[in-house]
Amino acid sequence: SLFLQFAAAVMRRPWKVEIFLFATELKRVTRSWVHQSWTELKSMIPDCGGGTRIGACLTSFIHDYGDALLGTRTIVVVLSDGLETGEPAQLASAMEQLRRRSHAVVWLNPLLHLEGYEPRAGGIAAALKYVDLFAPAHDVPSLWELLRQVRMLTSRGRGSLMRQLKRQEDSDLGTRRLAGVNGR
Repeated sequence: SLFLQFAAAVMRRPWKVEIFLFATELKRVTRSWVHQSWTELKSMIPDCGGGTRIGACLTSFIHDYGDALLGTRTIVVVLSDGLETGEPAQLASAMEQLRRRSHAVVWLNPLLHLEGYEPRAGGIAAALKYVDLFAPAHDVPSLWELLRQVRMLTSRGRGSLMRQLKRQEDSDLGTRRLAGVNGR
């Protein structure tokens, strides 16, 4: 699948990458990611395809892995449509903690490229105020664009990526569908 190929390419970079999947429970799949098919990975996730409890899963991540994996050099990337079946308040709380404990939070939404899509569902709406970069993830070019943005982010201080992307969007006159959030 597209995301397996992308993750394999990212993991060849000199960055430390940890990969977790979730639906209603969080599962660390870093070691399995490159070697298993998407079908095999999905079978490791309870209730995959039956709704997502993003807030509960991110809270579990923070509790179980936060001290070891979060820090001032960490860029947290969430890939989700933001359709939360749990409480949006729990998602907002988890996102606030992630934002406070990391360098940046990037949310990739596979629906963002769709004409007319608006992130109004309770989960994504609650999360966006803690997101540094809200971007599409629907094809190979959008994923390579993400890598370019992450490179820019890692070479600059907190917040400078959003200012640079805003200048770029202004100069592109909106030809790119990249949604910066909160001006960080």
